[in-house]
Amino acid sequence: MRSRRSIRSESGFTIVEVMVAALILVIGAAALMTALAGARKATYRGEQSQVANDIAQREMETLRATPYTKLAMTSTPGHSADQSDPRYRVSSGNFALGRDGSNPAPMVVNGGTLVKGGTVSGGTVNPGPQPFTSGDVSGTIQRFVVWQNDPRCQDLLCPGSQDFKRAVVIVTLDATASGGVRQYVELQSDAINPTDSVGSNPNLPQLGTPTVAQQFWLSDRRCEQYTEPARDATNVASNHPTRDTRGLNCLGATANRPDALLTSAPDELLDIVDNLDYATDLEPTPPAADAGLQLDLPAVNGCNLLPASRPANQEHFWVSQPVNKNAAYVLKGGTTLKLFTRTINDVQVSGKLCVVVFLRTETYAAALTTTPVTVDVPIASSSVSKPNWASGDWEELTIPMQFTPSTIPVLSSTFPKDYKRIGVVIGLDKQGGASNQFQFQYDTVRFDSRLEVETTTPIG
Repeated sequence: MRSRRSIRSESGFTIVEVMVAALILVIGAAALMTALAGARKATYRGEQSQVANDIAQREMETLRATPYTKLAMTSTPGHSADQSDPRYRVSSGNFALGRDGSNPAPMVVNGGTLVKGGTVSGGTVNPGPQPFTSGDVSGTIQRFVVWQNDPRCQDLLCPGSQDFKRAVVIVTLDATASGGVRQYVELQSDAINPTDSVGSNPNLPQLGTPTVAQQFWLSDRRCEQYTEPARDATNVASNHPTRDTRGLNCLGATANRPDALLTSAPDELLDIVDNLDYATDLEPTPPAADAGLQLDLPAVNGCNLLPASRPANQEHFWVSQPVNKNAAYVLKGGTTLKLFTRTINDVQVSGKLCVVVFLRTETYAAALTTTPVTVDVPIASSSVSKPNWASGDWEELTIPMQFTPSTIPVLSSTFPKDYKRIGVVIGLDKQGGASNQFQFQYDTVRFDSRLEVETTTPIG
């Protein structure tokens, strides 16, 4: 007869063991579902961004092709109390060209009064909101047309403030569980009356070509000396620590040269290889879902931008390719930084983001020797303070800045030749706390962080 000890040794799992195994299985399944949900959400956000940008560009091209006399709104949009609605910027017949409500301008609407006599008529621009659907992405399109004054033209020749028009296209995405709440995409462009030009009326000054928003996308490619680095699969670095980007030139031998502002947007096909972690030396534990830059704050508070000492973990620099190689570059006086950010590991902290847009001069010597650049010349700056920095999901910050319009002369034909680059630097003020860390996402189609510069001479 088999002993009781032998029978007990062949018994199955205990209830406790079964419960522990089931618990482990549930935890693993939950982690997998969370990861899949996050991936789906990121992919959908990328699809939203691409659709919104494509629609805004298409709508703007349509308005640019509209005859000047028909470039007027068919009705006056009403004001909205919702600050996320573009109509929040509508007030007393004006539309504010600045997202913060600045620079209000009279709207061009059928029935409005013309300073030269008569009324506006024949306008065909539907202000909206006009709904759209593209696949599983939906939202609304709004269009605004406003009058602009040309300060270069005296009132004797250009009476009133109806010298030319500015068209604005705004695409707002519907809020969804997978996409979250997104800031609207906006494009602006000037329209010139063809009869009010030197060619048709020698008494009037030429207003020039339309103003466009030159877009420079933030990238992780180190700047090149005189050309824009390629954005392709062969030019993608692996994950790497944060490096000092304050280098004084863009020569290939310089290890700490700045990152590049590119005139091309990230390609969706390259997004898998582009989506890299640029701050592995600050990687938190456990790792956050970052794939960009992380800035750790120094012991001293304050956004000490453009200082003599520039620690890599306090601020980060980007510069464009030379903008005056082939022609003069016109700075119209407006620029906007759009930047995706959040805290590391979803901590709840306050913080202040500081931004400076600057010009950098690089001398091209006859012998092509390494030559230093001049000190950065700030042309615009701004800051954003938040008592509760974005956590749990990426937030797009839109930071408008204004400065005095100017023109960068075309490159001289004699040596030394001074190339001019447009640059941007971001820094942080931790505003209390000992270990506040912030993340910045870019160089991916899902989060297209970029600098927009108003100009009449875009490059690229």
